[in-house]
Amino acid sequence: MNINNTFKDDSKYFQTMTLIGSTKFRDIFYESAKIFTMRGFIVTMPHIFSNNEDEDIFDNELSAFTKEEKINILKRMGFQRIYEADVVYYINPKLYIGMHTLAELLYAEYLGKHIMTLCKYEINGSTEYKKLYNEYINKRKSLFPGAIKLLNEYKPYLWDYNNYNEKYNLWYLIWQKK
Repeated sequence: MNINNTFKDDSKYFQTMTLIGSTKFRDIFYESAKIFTMRGFIVTMPHIFSNNEDEDIFDNELSAFTKEEKINILKRMGFQRIYEADVVYYINPKLYIGMHTLAELLYAEYLGKHIMTLCKYEINGSTEYKKLYNEYINKRKSLFPGAIKLLNEYKPYLWDYNNYNEKYNLWYLIWQKK
């Protein structure tokens, strides 16, 4: 997919892109949304950033839901955004990943979505990059069971653990040996 030539003023169809990743990176979300909007994507992303200044939104009276219910609704909305998107853009500065983001990535892979990623490190064989990459792979391995549990708990649209398990069981076993 060539992301540089997607914007044409005569387009009858614009691809949708959803941004995923830790909400710790609020500024990167907004900057990425601007860039991809100008490249012709309809961009969806979280607009409540629980790890930043928006923490008070969970405590005010905007709805009748408890804080935990609001967080669960936002997580389910994230899965819905992935389902509806043509492209998933994973924001991961310094190869950062958390359990919920891994669950979102696994869901996007399961649906066969085109996944693009942001990584602030060039793949140039540097020792620092290799160390970060190994840490990232180890963290993904350790978070994998929890991410599957999250998916089974939220049951996003079309998620079928048995089908996923058959499809990726061998892949996961090979991945564990790396």
